[in-house]
Amino acid sequence: MIDKARFLYVEWLITFGCNFRCNYCFFGKENLIKNAYMFRQRGPRVPHAPLEKKLFRLARDMKLFDYADSLRNYPIEKWQALFAYLATFKRDLYLSFTGGEPMILEKPIVEILNAVYARFDKVVIRFDTNGSIVPKFEGLTPRADITFNVSYHPTEISRDKLVANLKRLSDKGRVLMVNRVFNHRELPQALDEIRYFADLGYFMNFSPESFDISEYSEAELETVAKLRAPSDVELPLFEQTTGRRCDFPTFGFQLLPNGYAWIPPCDRKTADIINKPSRIHKLLKPAAIACPGKCVCLHQYPWVNKGYDDMDILGAYVARNVAWRKKQLVPVA
Repeated sequence: MIDKARFLYVEWLITFGCNFRCNYCFFGKENLIKNAYMFRQRGPRVPHAPLEKKLFRLARDMKLFDYADSLRNYPIEKWQALFAYLATFKRDLYLSFTGGEPMILEKPIVEILNAVYARFDKVVIRFDTNGSIVPKFEGLTPRADITFNVSYHPTEISRDKLVANLKRLSDKGRVLMVNRVFNHRELPQALDEIRYFADLGYFMNFSPESFDISEYSEAELETVAKLRAPSDVELPLFEQTTGRRCDFPTFGFQLLPNGYAWIPPCDRKTADIINKPSRIHKLLKPAAIACPGKCVCLHQYPWVNKGYDDMDILGAYVARNVAWRKKQLVPVA
């Protein structure tokens, strides 16, 4: 069982840099040029006023802006000190590295992990990665419970290459799932692709590109219902999270490259915790709150239901959906 008094969930967007250029990604190069500018200190910012747009474009052309990156913004010692402070009032840590592609920062991540292992009693690490970089983890303390959530982007990496890398990642930790976002055009092939990876021993998570059910036909909704467990369809797609009491804001937050933290989607406020770590106490809620709106993050919305019984949060999500598929799509694992 998770002891919520001891438990802390941190989803760290450690960098917006990436070695892929997916055209549908908000952090992709073309989208950044069109829509947003990454300040080294302040993270993402969208210009609005006409003068602001002109000035931002000029600054970008002069190479004054770059993608936001935690280790460009602050030295590693600053981040280690932040986690040392968090360990003074929380003892069990679930730390997710996401981005961008976190593996481009492998060496500093190893240093951060070693510092985290020295401070916390229980630690679960998750990497949200595109599967293109297989880390060596040289110098990593052998205490690690490392898991991988691998996103499959067919426009950027071949299936054969990804499968080869999945086997190598399995030597570094546990590949919990291969996450695949399917758009409407790809729905007819979803089941074949899921079976292909299942035959290789990998769970492929089916994520619809849109969570707006008005865009789906009845047949498409039936497909979604067969591939995702009921709670993973009804709660996010049918907006059944709204108004339910949720524990997540009492122990979970996102950490941005600029050192600010916030609780999505529960609060629009952010707190600068890299410079003033004590502000985390004002950010985290003292008690469960009513979910304010549609929540689609697979790691967060289940807390409005019954939550998780084990710190291996993504593992529990996968187990639930594997069990469901065995009932619906025998013999899919």
